[in-house]
Formats: sequence, structure tokens, C-alpha cells
Amino acid sequence: MTVQNRYILLSKIAKGGMAEVYKARYEHPSGVQKTVALKLLLAEKREDSKFLAMFDDEARALLNLNHQNIVNLFDVGVLDGRPFLAMEFVDGVDAEEIIVKNLTIPRPLALYIMKELLQGIDVVHRACSEEGKPLHLVHRDVSPSNILISYQGEVKLTDFGIAKGKHRQRETTVFAIKGKYAYMSPEQAAGKTIDQQTDLFACGVVLYELLTGKRLFAAQNELEVLEKVKFEALPDGDLDHLPPCLRDILRRSLAKSKAERYASAHAFLGDLQAAVRSLGEVAFGNELGVWLRGHFLQEPQKAISSVPVTRVLGVTKRETPQRPMSQHMAIAAVCTVMLWSTGPHQRLVAKPLPKEIPPPTIPQESYVSIMAEPWGYASVKGEFVKRETPIVHAKLDAGEHELTISYPPRQLVLSKVIHLATGDHVRCKASFVDVPHITCR
Repeated sequence: MTVQNRYILLSKIAKGGMAEVYKARYEHPSGVQKTVALKLLLAEKREDSKFLAMFDDEARALLNLNHQNIVNLFDVGVLDGRPFLAMEFVDGVDAEEIIVKNLTIPRPLALYIMKELLQGIDVVHRACSEEGKPLHLVHRDVSPSNILISYQGEVKLTDFGIAKGKHRQRETTVFAIKGKYAYMSPEQAAGKTIDQQTDLFACGVVLYELLTGKRLFAAQNELEVLEKVKFEALPDGDLDHLPPCLRDILRRSLAKSKAERYASAHAFLGDLQAAVRSLGEVAFGNELGVWLRGHFLQEPQKAISSVPVTRVLGVTKRETPQRPMSQHMAIAAVCTVMLWSTGPHQRLVAKPLPKEIPPPTIPQESYVSIMAEPWGYASVKGEFVKRETPIVHAKLDAGEHELTISYPPRQLVLSKVIHLATGDHVRCKASFVDVPHITCR
């Protein structure tokens, strides 16, 4: 598909060996506009069959992925004779910028970033084709520069340019090493056959660097980096300040032997979530956004109110804040308020809540979650208009609602009446690929 006069290039974001990425604006004749990240194949590569195939492979991989922790693909085509991918524009920074600036990120936020990343990795590893066949995807380049963090606290995995899997048109040359050396698994660094455990090893490296503020495999040259990846043991001295549960997670995720490592992202994520709960170091995206804006946009670090959480019958309900706490973010667990500093890692200080806490009233609210493939604008008559998907847990009154989802690039509109009973959570998904349709359950 040749696309002319639909994308206006605004500024260059990055340039690599295969492509360059621009911040661009999509403009539809109807007046609809959208800011995107436009990835363009380099002009000198547009006649190279190898790079054309790699570009197509990235599009094939992304078309099979739709998740809040993965950068979405909106459109593919050709612009001025160069193939392009129009992807979700993430207004923020990548994790590499946090490490390069030597910022000490509060530990609950570091754990939150890793939790979100692992959720995305889990979706990648479980991805299937349209026919339902496993794609056996391996990202193969999980590293801080490919972990995007928005100023609203969203965490998204990007750059599937060298991903391995059944979606590829051609296989990599035997023994070819692809990826960033400092985030490779030992088997990847040795040029051996790799599988999804390679991505999990890379996640372990990223987690180590976020928690310690140090590079795990720092060296003078690339050869030394590869040797360290293959043979150097995990420096236990750097882990002394961490709780035992986090030290165990790092040791397991960074084991040289595949047999000793996590077998799946789901297992890695399960251990991480259990550690977060046991430590009481729960964090949320809005808190990550506040911290990020304070360090990269020079936004004043406004106080975040202490909002105790009471857990009753497995349901979490936030109570009304009592008063703001200056320069701290409050993380609450069962009957406890945990405070941590925005500076270097501090020991948690527990402040017990009153012994007598009246049982909260648990409202039976109704929700709808809306997704669209590849993307779309959703409207619910009388509630909201043209909100970009995905939309998670939009609160609606019980009753009948008219849902409309549009896809401007093809001028398509789908409608459906949804019925919500009190306490319902209805999930709707629209597809504008091949035969447009919408399903709700």
C-alpha cells in the first residue's frame, strides 16, 4: 500500500543500522489526527532484500501482538518509496536514560517496571498466528533502550526488528549473533541456538541494573563483554542491600545454566509479584509517572497523599486520604502504610493503622474494557466520545449501552449494543483486519 500525504514528519527520534524513527502526525481527510512513531527503512536499504525481509518480519510479529505493555502497530505501507511502520508514540523516556543519568530509582518503582515488562514478555512468548499456531517468538533484544516508559507511568516493550520465531521469512545465518552484547544470555553470546529463556536472562540483567544502579557486564570492549556474559559469576557483594527474596530472583534469572533459570515469563512474574507483596513494596503507574516527570521534565515533586488500602474478602478498596505526606509516595498493604524516599533505597518503616477499622462498603460497579485490532476510537453513547483503545475498566452504569468503534485509516465503523448488569465486567474486542467484526463477552 502506497501512502502519500497522510504522514507529516515532525522530528527525528533515533537512527539505527536498518531504519530511522520519526515523531510524525497522521492526518486523515476527515480531519482526524494522531501522533505516531514512524519507522522508515533507510533510503540506502530499500533495495536490499535482506533488510526488506527483516522490516516485513517486524511488522508480522507486531500484527500478532496486542497488549498494553507492547508498543502497538497501527499501519504499514510505503512513504516516498520507503517501507514504513506507523507505531504507537510513547511520550516519555527509555529505561536506558534512567541508567545513563545515574538516577537512583525507588525500589518499588523498579519492581513495577519489571512487573510490567514481564507481562509484555509473557504475551510475546505465548503469541499465536491467526490460525492459532504458536509463533515461538523470542524478542532477542530485551534491553533498557527498548523499554519505553511514558510520563504517565506506562511501560512498553518495543523494537521487534530481530525477533526470532515462526513469523520470519528467512532464518538467521547459523552462528550469527544478534542483540546487544551486555544483555545477551550465555548461550546467545556463544552463538548457540536460543529460545525464550534468552529474553528472561535479559530481564534479569535489566532488573539487576535497576536495583543496583550498576552495569552488570561492564567492560572495555565487546569481546570482554561477551566473555563476562558467558563466564563471570553474579557479583553477590552488589546484592547485600537487597532482601533475600530479591537476591534469590536475581540469582535464578541470571544463572549461567538454562536448567537453573526460569522456564517461563509467567514463573518469573509469579516470583516477582510474591516478593512485592511480601515486602509491601507495591507501586502504581501514576507514581512512576510522577517520579519520571520530576526527573526529566523538571516537574515539581508534588506530594502524593497516603491512601491506605484495606483488603476485605479478597477485594481491595482505597479509603479517603487523611492528609498529604511531603516528598514521599505511600505504598499500602494489609493494615499497614509503607513509606519510601524518593532518594536512595531506604529501609521501609511500618506505621500501624488503628486496630478498629469499620468494614468498607464494597460498591457493585459495572465496567467495560475495549480493545481494537490494530487500533481504533471507541465511543459509548452518553458516556464518552472517541477515546483511543485500549480502554481498561471504564466505569458504566448498569443497563443498555450503545458502543461504537471506528478505524479512520479505512473509514470503518462498528457498532454493538452491550448489556451490563450490576457488577458486570464486559470485554469487547473489535477487529478491522480482513472481515471487520466486534465481539463482547
